[in-house]
Amino acid sequence: MPGQVRILTLNLGSQAISIGDFRPQTGGGLVLRDYKRRDLAIESPGEPVRHAQITATIREILNELGIKSAKVNYAVAGQSVFARFVKLPSVAEEKIDRIIAFEAQQNVPFPIDEVVWDYQLVGGGADEQLQVVLVAIKSDLLEGINAAVEAAGLRPMVIGVANMALYNA
Repeated sequence: MPGQVRILTLNLGSQAISIGDFRPQTGGGLVLRDYKRRDLAIESPGEPVRHAQITATIREILNELGIKSAKVNYAVAGQSVFARFVKLPSVAEEKIDRIIAFEAQQNVPFPIDEVVWDYQLVGGGADEQLQVVLVAIKSDLLEGINAAVEAAGLRPMVIGVANMALYNA
């Protein structure tokens, strides 16, 4: 249907790839229009062969869904990232980014300039300790995954981690 908004989701698991094709409802919410899943044969992340298999598998699923290209929101497998829960003292909102940047440098086990990192507040409030999930992925690994996704005809809009996607659902 022309003009209809599509929300395409891609889960790049360690052993399988799945794609969900959603449409927004008029009164709010989403409707799952189609869903496809394929197992992956190669389990070693980061290998060029794995990226080629990811691209081929995504193309196969997109072909079945009748999609040539689209924007996509995707999640990478939790094993591809470094994740750490961090508790911080309650601080003014304008200081949170600076404090978490310091925590990232202290906690991420790679040089900070070799990773892409972000965080999400998952608990706490004005008078409580802040609970933060700090997530980092090696830049070269993310670039390889993005290249595989883009080679299949998709344009990444949002990139997340599978377990955090479930938390946010």
